[in-house]
Amino acid sequence: MNILIGLIPSLFFGTMPLLMGHFGGSARQQNVGIALGAGLISLLALPFLTTTWTPSSTGIGIAMGLAWAAGQFFQIRAFRFHGVSRTLPMSTGIQLAINAIAGVVLFGEWATTTSATLGVLALGSVVLGVASTSWRERSATTLSAEDARGGLISTIFAGSMFGIYPTVLRYAEISAVDAVGPMGIGLVLGALGLAVAIPGQKGESLYVPTTAKQGISGGSWAVGNVVMLYSTSINGVATGFALSQLGVIIATLGGVYILGEKRSSREMTTLFVGVAFVVLGGLLLGLAKSFDVA
Repeated sequence: MNILIGLIPSLFFGTMPLLMGHFGGSARQQNVGIALGAGLISLLALPFLTTTWTPSSTGIGIAMGLAWAAGQFFQIRAFRFHGVSRTLPMSTGIQLAINAIAGVVLFGEWATTTSATLGVLALGSVVLGVASTSWRERSATTLSAEDARGGLISTIFAGSMFGIYPTVLRYAEISAVDAVGPMGIGLVLGALGLAVAIPGQKGESLYVPTTAKQGISGGSWAVGNVVMLYSTSINGVATGFALSQLGVIIATLGGVYILGEKRSSREMTTLFVGVAFVVLGGLLLGLAKSFDVA
């Protein structure tokens, strides 16, 4: 049952970039709408949760909300260079590596020989999978070297910002429910900061239906985030976070078949191979948890 709970966030995380691409809008409208929607949904969940606000949980939670908003800024920037179907696998690989290493080093996860072996094989499978899904045939690319480099740097920053907050919250011993409200405040503050920091295009307005629709994209992430934080508390950071990131399958395939991102025939082959490796990695992560120490 714990593994099934761990898979629920992947549905919301995988759907989010597809909603974002479908709703469209400028980078400013997307950034502000997503961060604001994620923050407001997080805050609206508070009446249904029993939370304890301490100076530590409030300060760290707000900081992690701001970190996520910054990560979303870089990820949207990367989308515009590489598209959803390539950016998400690369970002996911970075996040998985951060949380797997933190889970093992800081929290003593995968403490048995069997669980450690399965965990390493799982991560290897996921890394191979994301590399395959993001592979680009040289003859098919239209990106300049500068744009390709800019997209890669943006993806690294995005993956790093997204990857740190589950580990930081657990290390600070802040529970999932206690983190939701402060993170919501951080996200709302991040949205306001992005509205000021990102230059608007001529004649562009934030007060349009597109920005509001992007709030739905952010709300999808917020729901997944609540469940994911709970999952890391019952499954461990390494396994719980990795399971939540299997939404990369939905986002990668959706980027091609729903958003219409172009792939050559060879790139489509490596995409399907990559998805298979990601699924295998997720299954091995579940097995690793089952063989871990209590």
